[in-house]
Amino acid sequence: MDHARVDRFHLVGAKIGGTVARAFAARRPERVKTLTVVGSPPPFREGVAEKVPEIVKMFEDHGVE
Repeated sequence: MDHARVDRFHLVGAKIGGTVARAFAARRPERVKTLTVVGSPPPFREGVAEKVPEIVKMFEDHGVE
């Protein structure tokens, strides 16, 4: 995207590409307009499951952008 001089873009990843897309979006959120992930396993981190209700509420209150 740098070579094409595109600053922000819609990023789509499937399966392992979804994992890569999530990592890119997490590290460079200013570059990603939207993120679509299909057929990728969710990231696993200890303690995250307990935070799901809090995260869902944050999305509901503030959106994802």
